[in-house]
Amino acid sequence: YQDALVSARVPADRVRALDALARYHDFRGQQQKALEYFEQSRELNKTVDNPMAVAFKQLGELALYVRAGKADLAQQTLPRLKAQMQPPFNEFVAMGEMQMQIELEHADEAEAALTRLEQAINKMGIQALNSAAVFGRGRIAELRGQCQQAITAYEEKQKLDPADATIHVAMGRCYRKLGQLPQSIEHL
Repeated sequence: YQDALVSARVPADRVRALDALARYHDFRGQQQKALEYFEQSRELNKTVDNPMAVAFKQLGELALYVRAGKADLAQQTLPRLKAQMQPPFNEFVAMGEMQMQIELEHADEAEAALTRLEQAINKMGIQALNSAAVFGRGRIAELRGQCQQAITAYEEKQKLDPADATIHVAMGRCYRKLGQLPQSIEHL
């Protein structure tokens, strides 16, 4: 990823490399480093993408702020993003709020945001966000100790987004909580 960043010829390629570096460090538990790369990507992305796309991208990364110990900054960002997004797309702020509340382990608040997100998806017919909603449903069930329901949601998420290998971490965690260690090991 560092080589891709160095060899990038155009800003859009630099954004992709910075995003990959952010995901890499986030997956490794290095949230501060991931946040640094994400913020670099966001600033550069402002020069190559429209403001709505930049806002959507930032919504998707609010949970990273929480994981990096900056929950206050994430909460302050929500109203600003909602103001930036034109109606009816501002209803999708619920996605960022849901992810943030999940990271804070506030199941009830996350579920309220999930309900608003699902209503927005159904109202506008934007099925591309179903994957995030289904994953949110799984994480909320997991937070409530309902691991079998969480696994069902995670399996649905896997069908919607088969390229997302990280879903196996969530499934493995749930199987471990259920005491089904062979299944847990298989997924992890």
